Amino acid sequence: MTEFRKAERRRRVQRRMMKLVTVMSTVAAVLTAGYSFVSEGALEPKEILVPPLVITVSEEETPVGSGPPPAAMKEPAQSTSEAAAIPAPPTYLGEFEITGYCSCDICCGKKDIKLTKMETVPKSGYTIAVDPQVIPLGSYLEIEGVTYRAEDIGQAIKDRSLDIFFSSHEEAVEFGRQKKDVYLK
Repeated sequence: MTEFRKAERRRRVQRRMMKLVTVMSTVAAVLTAGYSFVSEGALEPKEILVPPLVITVSEEETPVGSGPPPAAMKEPAQSTSEAAAIPAPPTYLGEFEITGYCSCDICCGKKDIKLTKMETVPKSGYTIAVDPQVIPLGSYLEIEGVTYRAEDIGQAIKDRSLDIFFSSHEEAVEFGRQKKDVYLK
């Protein structure tokens, strides 16, 4: 093999390595962004859909000595018990006294950073404060058909009382104090 062909082969290998590094860094960036999105409390990890990574290598780009290209990967078949699994109905916890709160200084006091106890940004219609001795943090609660996540605690939240997060103080005050049935999902 001539020196010219050896140099040409080295350049091709370097180009392929650069493509691989680019793809790997893109995948790392997507996974990191997905993790930070989940850690913000927006979605559960099972709800993030990441498309499968498929790299196609033509025969002329196949490195020498690497053998035939790998066979197409197939998704594992779901077991019949998983496919037939029906989600369990929510568990009734009882009637709770529910109030509203927001991130203003009146509701939460003066803080530099207004995060929940689970260190997430509170979201209206999603975040709820609970007594962690009654309902564990991270639990999902259903109140009148709306699903909330227990991400926060409060000084006044004891026993069978909950605090729903609202985006404004006016909405929280308008909600007032109500008794509602609560279900654990």
